[in-house]
Amino acid sequence: MSGTVWTPEMHNRLVALCASGEMSATQIARVINEEFGTSITRNSVLGRAFRHGVNVPGPVNVRKPAERKPRAPRIRAPRKPAVSVERPPAEVIKLRCAEVVSRNMTFAELGANGCRYPEGDEPSAYRFCGNKRREGSSYCGPHHFLCWMPAERRNRRAA
Repeated sequence: MSGTVWTPEMHNRLVALCASGEMSATQIARVINEEFGTSITRNSVLGRAFRHGVNVPGPVNVRKPAERKPRAPRIRAPRKPAVSVERPPAEVIKLRCAEVVSRNMTFAELGANGCRYPEGDEPSAYRFCGNKRREGSSYCGPHHFLCWMPAERRNRRAA
């Protein structure tokens, strides 16, 4: 950190001014700057005093805050009921599905060659297709084509 180096004379003056209890930290900084030709700040005075255990008095000539008058409670107008807007029924989206009869197996029942296509809504209660897997895939033929898109179609979609 850069700044003014505190000399022993400046420190002794700081202690004396704080002990008098008549000046704020800003006023002490001004006095020290005038006497020693320095440019210390209020924060410098507070930091030095704190590090050396010197008690700096609070601000001098502080005005007392004005007394607040109690406010009358705000009365709000009643809210208008929300207006409901009639909307046409949502369009039913036809989901793609595989034309395959599931064997409805648990993961433990699948074995190495069972289709791992999950069925159900809750992960803890998933059941799996269980039909014979397609070579190079985790799914049977119909589920494989349901899940995987050929590279040329995938690239066309991205463009």
